[in-house]
Amino acid sequence: MLGVQCVPSCTCGDVDGSGGPIDLADFAVLANCFGLTQRTPSCGPAELACCDLDLNGLVDLNDFATFANLFGLTSSNLPPNCQE
Repeated sequence: MLGVQCVPSCTCGDVDGSGGPIDLADFAVLANCFGLTQRTPSCGPAELACCDLDLNGLVDLNDFATFANLFGLTSSNLPPNCQE
C-alpha cells in the first residue's frame, strides 16, 4: 500500500530495537537524531520515530531526560514511544 509506514520495532528508550537493556548503543542512536524533526540519511524514519520519546515531533532535551531515567533498564512500553 502506498503511503503506509511500518511501525518501528522499538520500545520506549530501546531506540536501536535490540530488545535488551537501554544502553550506550541506544544513546548513540538518540544522539545521532538529536535536534531533528525530519529523517536524514544518518537518522532514518524508524530511528527518528523511536527517538521522539515524548511524541512532540522533535528529538530534544525532553527525550534525553526520559532516556536518562530509563538508562540501564529493559523497557516494557509499547513501540515506538513512551506513550501507551
